[in-house]
Amino acid sequence: MSTQPAEKSDKRANIAGGTASVGVRVASRLNTVWLKATSRFHFIGKRVSIHPLSWIGAHAARSIWIGNDVGIGPHVHLEVEMDREGSAAPIVVIEDGCLLSCRVEIRAGSLVHLEKGVTVMQDAMISNREGEHENIHEGDIRIGQESWIGPGSAIVSSAGAVTLGRHCVVTANAVVTKSAPPYSVLSGNPATVIRRYDPEKKIWVRGSLLA
Repeated sequence: MSTQPAEKSDKRANIAGGTASVGVRVASRLNTVWLKATSRFHFIGKRVSIHPLSWIGAHAARSIWIGNDVGIGPHVHLEVEMDREGSAAPIVVIEDGCLLSCRVEIRAGSLVHLEKGVTVMQDAMISNREGEHENIHEGDIRIGQESWIGPGSAIVSSAGAVTLGRHCVVTANAVVTKSAPPYSVLSGNPATVIRRYDPEKKIWVRGSLLA
């Protein structure tokens, strides 16, 4: 029997927790078991590791869908607007193989969807909810497969829906407010596409030359 899924899950748990400590891995697994038993997630898959210092509201969990092999690090904050909690469809979707590193914050007033294999690095924020207590929802946010969201960056949908295609890279401290095609590198505040890889021609194209 292959041990690859378990090994992959342990590796992502280590990165999410910022440490290879056996104690942290065990604590994260126990915390995940406890959350599964006490929080009514919309769905939570196998080999999920949720650090005990993360925060997922018990009511918010009902609107959160988590796939297999997901790592959630310390001080991660997953928040769903109160009037959306317990909705028929999930509001936060984190697909298989995603990683949320330490101090990542997701504030959802409408759909936030991370496709398979998305990595969100430390201190990044993803938000389509305006204000701490205001009932104002912005556009949906979707981040494509295997994208990498850099440390300290922000993805906000204050001017409509934001969709990043698969294999996008958001550089550190960038502020993304608009959609971008697959294989894009985004940088700056507000972020723009500075480069894009053309998988058919197998060349990089400068952002300024994109149509």
